[in-house]
Amino acid sequence: WWLIRPQPVFGTLELRIFDLPTDYRRACTLAAITQAAASHYCAQYAAGTPPAQLHTDYLLENQWKAMRFGLDGRIIEPESGRIVTIRSQLERLLDLAAPQAARLHSLHHLEAAYSFLDRGNEASWQRDFAARHHGDLRLLELEIARRTIPEQGLEATE
Repeated sequence: WWLIRPQPVFGTLELRIFDLPTDYRRACTLAAITQAAASHYCAQYAAGTPPAQLHTDYLLENQWKAMRFGLDGRIIEPESGRIVTIRSQLERLLDLAAPQAARLHSLHHLEAAYSFLDRGNEASWQRDFAARHHGDLRLLELEIARRTIPEQGLEATE
């Protein structure tokens, strides 16, 4: 089991997805964040900056807390050991990735990510949608399909 692994044949990194977006805009945003963050860390490595010393146990615990509590969870910052919110840690990541996103012409995706932090992740959207429609999971399934494969010219509603 892995979270990140190199694919030497393609010269790429393979990442396990951290959210399952059904809206193509969220998928583009997650890809842009990943690209900009990877570019930031590659630039640091190329400049000879030593990598941060992270506590592996904190990373594993934080992964579980992110899955369990979403954006409102509190985690242990793996470098300093301070307790922070997941939302603030993601804002830190976006700030860190912004210069590379600008260089890669994907800054607009990071700006969208800030609004997604305010609106919540895909799981919270699905729970809210189901609650607004009296738990009708069939209607949720149809909305997920519509958002995933929008008709030409039709934008996602939420």
